[in-house]
Amino acid sequence: MKKVVIIGGGFAGSFAARALEKDFMTTLIDTKDDFVYIPGTLRSLVQPSYNIEEKHQYYLPNTSFIKGHVKKIDPTHVLLNSGKKVLFDYLILATGSTYDTTLKKEGLVETVKLQDMERIRKLIEKGENILLIGGGLVGVELAAEIITKYPDKNVKIVHSKSRLLHRTPQKVSQYAKKFLQKKGVKVLCNERIEKREKGYFLTSKQNKIAADIAFLCTGVQPNSGMIKESLPKEVDKKGYVKVKETLQLAGYPNIFAAGDVVAIEEEKLAQNATLHATLIAKNIKRLEEGKPLMPYLSAARKMVVSLGKYDGIYFDKSSMTTGLKAAFFKSMASKVFTKKGLRFLAT
Repeated sequence: MKKVVIIGGGFAGSFAARALEKDFMTTLIDTKDDFVYIPGTLRSLVQPSYNIEEKHQYYLPNTSFIKGHVKKIDPTHVLLNSGKKVLFDYLILATGSTYDTTLKKEGLVETVKLQDMERIRKLIEKGENILLIGGGLVGVELAAEIITKYPDKNVKIVHSKSRLLHRTPQKVSQYAKKFLQKKGVKVLCNERIEKREKGYFLTSKQNKIAADIAFLCTGVQPNSGMIKESLPKEVDKKGYVKVKETLQLAGYPNIFAAGDVVAIEEEKLAQNATLHATLIAKNIKRLEEGKPLMPYLSAARKMVVSLGKYDGIYFDKSSMTTGLKAAFFKSMASKVFTKKGLRFLAT
């Protein structure tokens, strides 16, 4: 039986493993024990009972799991920091992304990281003044979660673009801004945080913003450092992994890439990551069967912006649904992707 190694246990890696484990000797390498439902991270900051984690071994009964860091990639194996060599016939790179900043990180919370969640929850509970740096999807959703749970807090968003959710249609941006401002959130657009002084943050327009806690919600970077060191020609200037339309690396037909780390011009969404994984699984099987490979077709997807527990925006380029119905769509999506849903959807 052929060996498939997958680096990264997020949406792309987990779904690929689930789709392949019955037909291949599949190994998942991840730095953590659990699949984490990243879109639910923001809700969990104000609702501790909201579960966003599931052990890899729960939904991947036929996949070998290795907790560790990959040091180097070769065409036939990966080398772990521990010194262990893991052989493969096929490799899937699904290392995801993270937030970065030119500001000193002391005093900032990177919202996609799960370490010390309970401490962050307590800071939100105690803090009077809360700053969100960035008014994209993460900044808007987190502001909505906080102000819905704690309506008396002073919440501010500082966004460098001319409008919130600047990559979405104008009407989506307007609805989100109106919702937040009605709740008391102060929105500062065309402005950026330039430095942090004692007790406050200073903006590009010399506004001083007091903050008991500040969340960094901008500056996503691909987790490709190890890939770039091992396969430098396969990574572009921005750090994204270059792929053919079949999601293979051009120089390595047995190596695929999926999810946030891939150099495809589209929103970095969980649904896109799972589509990458599904196609890669099919293409690996087609390689084994001697069949032509299938191309990945990028397209605009329907999206949901969560605005607290009872409001949201469900939209595509031509239509928009708001309010409780949109919030219901978001709730259903979380149930599909977590717990038994992860096992079901990847089957």
